[in-house]
Amino acid sequence: MSRIRLPRPPTILEFGYADQKMPSGRSTLLVCALQNEGFQFNSLLVNPLSRAKSVQLAVNVWRASSAQFVFLRFPYFPWMLQCAVFLKKKLKAKLIVDAMISSHETIIEDRALYEIGSRQARSCIQEDSFVGKAADLLVVDTNLHAKYLANKFGCAESKMIVVPVGSPLFELIGRNETLQGRESHEPLTVLYIGSFVPLHGIGTIIEAARIVSSASRKIRFRIIGEGQDYERARKLAADTEMIQLVGAVSREEALRETQQADIVLGIFGSSTKAGLVIPFKVYDALACGKPVITAQTPAAEELLQHGEDCWLVKPEPAALAQAVERLALDPDLRRKLRIGARKSYEAYFHSSVSIKPLVQKLNELIQAHA
Repeated sequence: MSRIRLPRPPTILEFGYADQKMPSGRSTLLVCALQNEGFQFNSLLVNPLSRAKSVQLAVNVWRASSAQFVFLRFPYFPWMLQCAVFLKKKLKAKLIVDAMISSHETIIEDRALYEIGSRQARSCIQEDSFVGKAADLLVVDTNLHAKYLANKFGCAESKMIVVPVGSPLFELIGRNETLQGRESHEPLTVLYIGSFVPLHGIGTIIEAARIVSSASRKIRFRIIGEGQDYERARKLAADTEMIQLVGAVSREEALRETQQADIVLGIFGSSTKAGLVIPFKVYDALACGKPVITAQTPAAEELLQHGEDCWLVKPEPAALAQAVERLALDPDLRRKLRIGARKSYEAYFHSSVSIKPLVQKLNELIQAHA
């Protein structure tokens, strides 16, 4: 009697850098979601700061076992992309890139670290264009972001699969956290957690907090993080007692802070990138069932519903201040947004749901080359 051979699950070679001590990044969430869909993973990870480990990586790259796909994690350095392209050719595999952001979009357009048209800017454009050409699939976070990459760097839209970033923080390390909203007490806590980059519009947040604080001592602003605009934020908030600048915290603590807040703030920047993305902090708030206020941008309007699962405002201090005061005075509205936020996250943004288009595309590629 002949033995029946069961089909082997498709194999993906995971390549790049991952924080093993605290696995809460977007790429890790994608890997976990694909594993839950039946894909088998082999890992080829590296610490980019260790020369000894980089040498070992080179050996391992050469010895890499067969796989149908190579998955390049985010974030990555250009040399990692080169290694991923080598692996793609060696294994005759398809290359998937977690294209969370583009170099030019972040370094030049958003953070303005170098002039547009500078040598560094041209280098960023070359890198982004090469990613689009080398990859067989680019995982992006919004349809608008996909169009931006297509128009700016010539990336083929047919290569791009939209998977909202979701909340790795909640799904990977916060599963046992309570989802119950606390009974609000005075002062209400309005929370911002971020990296103090232009994308987030920290100046708008501080100015709004100053407006609110001048009229009421029943609302406290708790601002967590550090980065490029931290000193500016500290000076703006220096004479306002109801604004607390906390500094950076661990990812576990960030999740607890979100759980304990009454209202969570998203981003309020005016850069191109701000209009194309929805950041982790917004998804964290949705996953935790928190009322969230964020800028009324094309990306937010693409995926969120004002008055149902979030509150969208113009990215201006006066508009943000007015929104905070309205939610603070209306517990029924806050409750409606809490319920809507959690429902939307489960229905649209949880990785078990959002991964489906990528799974479908991978299965199509497998069948096409069977």
